[in-house]
This record gives sequence, C-alpha cells and structure tokens, in this order.
Amino acid sequence: MSASIRTFTETISLPSGTPAGLRELKTTLDAEYDHASGVVTYINKDGGIPSFKLGLRDDTAVYATPTNANFYSASLDCPKNQRLTPVTIPCTGRQLTIQLDLSAPLTSELNVDVVFALEAANRGR
Repeated sequence: MSASIRTFTETISLPSGTPAGLRELKTTLDAEYDHASGVVTYINKDGGIPSFKLGLRDDTAVYATPTNANFYSASLDCPKNQRLTPVTIPCTGRQLTIQLDLSAPLTSELNVDVVFALEAANRGR
C-alpha cells in the first residue's frame, strides 16, 4: 500500500515587543489526510532572542511537549528525507495548538515556518 504525502506550512509571526511567555496559536491539519508523520521548523527571523520552545497539542493529546525549537530545525543543507522530526498527529479536522514559549521579550520580529508532512494511505484515488 503506497501513501500520498504533502506538506502543510503554518507561518507564525510575532512582532517586536511581544512579551516573554507562552503563546498558543491554532491551526487545522487537512482532514483529507490520515496523519502528520513529521514536523520541521525554519526560523526565518529569531526575534532577537537566544531561544524559544515549541510544543504541539490538541484537546485530546500532547504530541510534543515544549522543547527548544532548534530540536525541530534543519538546515537546507540537510538531505530532504532527513529534515523531519518524527511525530504522529491524527488529521481529524479538530484544531491543533502550536505553542511558542518565548524565553525573553522580542526585540525584533519572530517569524517561524512550522512544516508538517501529511500522509494518507492510497485509497484507490
């Protein structure tokens, strides 16, 4: 059985002056797919802070406890098939919460792409 795979990107931007602490942003993974099989982050602008944590959860489970966002990062020099951090998140149509825990107030814009690999079993399409 082969799988159909596509990526879904949620871009998060927080302005300079955003205070330290937890921010929760909602997104919905495409319910046409069975699950997200991996995630990678690309930190486009670091907000002028040394680090922040990223977590993933919905109303039924925690998929990734807030962890240093660099854990989920990969450079473009990394082979494409090795960039994703494995995680299994069902695509049920309910909201997924992306948590950003800022270690300090932002002194410039924070801009992060959170990229999910979505998979669906081939159903004869």
